[in-house]
Amino acid sequence: PQEGLALLLGIDQVLDMGRSATSVAGNAVATAVISKLEGELQLDRPVVVEAEA
Repeated sequence: PQEGLALLLGIDQVLDMGRSATSVAGNAVATAVISKLEGELQLDRPVVVEAEA
């Protein structure tokens, strides 16, 4: 049973990364949709602002 538990923990870590990525993508989409519905989405504004040196 201990070997099986170690195998499950190793596999679960990889699966957890996929769940986390799905969660982040879902939150990003939900934020964009709500911003669009509220009229706050600014598509003409650059997302990345260059820092001055």
